[in-house]
Amino acid sequence: MVDIYKIIEFLDKYLGVQNFEDVDVIVNGIEIEGRREIDRAVFAVSLTDNIVRKCIEEHCNAIFLHHGILTKGRKTSELPRDRITGALRRILKDILTNDINIIAYHLPLDAHPEIGNNITIARLLSLRDIEWIPEKRGPPIGVVGMLKEEIDRIEFLSIVREKINENARLLPHGPQKVRRVAIVSGAGSEYITRFSEGDIDLLLTGEVKEQHEVHAINEKINIISAGHYATETFGVKNLAELLRKRFELETIFVQSHQHT
Repeated sequence: MVDIYKIIEFLDKYLGVQNFEDVDVIVNGIEIEGRREIDRAVFAVSLTDNIVRKCIEEHCNAIFLHHGILTKGRKTSELPRDRITGALRRILKDILTNDINIIAYHLPLDAHPEIGNNITIARLLSLRDIEWIPEKRGPPIGVVGMLKEEIDRIEFLSIVREKINENARLLPHGPQKVRRVAIVSGAGSEYITRFSEGDIDLLLTGEVKEQHEVHAINEKINIISAGHYATETFGVKNLAELLRKRFELETIFVQSHQHT
């Protein structure tokens, strides 16, 4: 057994949570307090009822998420201000009845230089000379790196489909051959507006908004849309392994839905 707040204290420092206070809309750390002493935990990207059911079935005491359910007074919160009904009521009832801790780490788990989503993807794709994309506020989140050599964009898409998501999709708006690649997981397509023609050959992200594809067309930059969920499983999996080793915590990664 380990005190949940001992884990939180470690993670808040390790992930540099205080550096994201002004830029992250999601509440990082404990969102719902449950049992103080834990020995088993579920790890998932987002909270769904099947995640909670799995937690209960496996006699786990905590759920660690990437997408938390609480935000800082914003309307985008998973918890509505006016009512708690339907599936949300059922999920919360199960969490509280079974004394389950809900812990979330959002941007800190995208940005971390060792276990974060973006650095993990960069290493998985064998990028070299990795640099961080500067931010006006808060720590950098996305990365840019170089492939060992230029390869055809279709070949690169095949690698992404093999290593990240078989349903990854190429938007072929840039050069046929690619080498310099930017990576921003999840809903990171807005980052393409920071680049002009020739800055990068391709942006790999989770999902793409239309206005960002327009920028890609005008600036001749390829995009691979590899799935919001698929690009953000790496951080929570790495987090599970970290806590397993450091605290001898039993960990279970649960897939909440298909790689889309």
